Amino acid sequence: MKENCISIMYCKEQQLNSITEFAYKMNINREHASTFCYKSKSAIREDFSKGISKNCVLACWYDDEIIGILNCFIDEAKNNADCTILIDSKKCDYNIVARLLFEKFKASNDTNMKYTFFFPVENVECSNFLESINANRQVNEYYLIFEKKNVNINISDLNVIELPTDYYTSFIELHYTIFPGVYISGTDVIKDIGKKHNIYSIIEGGVLIAYSVLRLNRDKIATVEIIAVKEEFRGKGYGRAVLSYLIKAAFTSFEADKIDLVVDGNNEKAIRLYLDLGFTIATENRCYIA
Repeated sequence: MKENCISIMYCKEQQLNSITEFAYKMNINREHASTFCYKSKSAIREDFSKGISKNCVLACWYDDEIIGILNCFIDEAKNNADCTILIDSKKCDYNIVARLLFEKFKASNDTNMKYTFFFPVENVECSNFLESINANRQVNEYYLIFEKKNVNINISDLNVIELPTDYYTSFIELHYTIFPGVYISGTDVIKDIGKKHNIYSIIEGGVLIAYSVLRLNRDKIATVEIIAVKEEFRGKGYGRAVLSYLIKAAFTSFEADKIDLVVDGNNEKAIRLYLDLGFTIATENRCYIA
């Protein structure tokens, strides 16, 4: 591959069809995929269109053929970019193309910006590239799914309710206490209640004890975004109760066909709970921060 035949450019709307087709083709194969990339063409197209409008989608061409794409979603509040990188290594040197794409994007952003890469363990080339630039490897994460046909949930006697409006402040405070650095803040969740997010809670003696957050996605898929229990009340069945209620709500009230979630590979207690309720491990993913 001749480097003088390579060009790296920010994508424009007229290139949307070609980059969508490329990303869809690459993301089908877990050896090349990114977990941040959607699976359907329509969702990829919509995501890229938003990225193009914010100047966050780069493509690499060899002569007139696309051989690589970098799409980044920037969270300015956290100074972090979630990065999707997809490269056709059959037609190029993966490390060269990945480095060219990443360096060009970094050059136009804050020098203190963090870049998060999340991808299947089978994508060894991405892992090797990130190791070569001394990115920090995080704990592996499992992607679990629960299909509607497998539902057999026993609802707890504990009183689970949708979060009342007068407990919104308590939710934000508890969420920050338990997850001070999480990717979505309590305020963000509250702002989206009734749109894509719903919160189910247990309140006892005027105190918010536990909550679960349901996120509604495309294609009748729902996500268990967050489950949390106030520290002094853990180990008493509150987490199981709010999760069970969420599962029932997703399948009945919102007619989801599948529920998914992501959990750190070292969170053995949570994994046992999810498997016991009926979730199955679908894939294992790696995470790096550069």
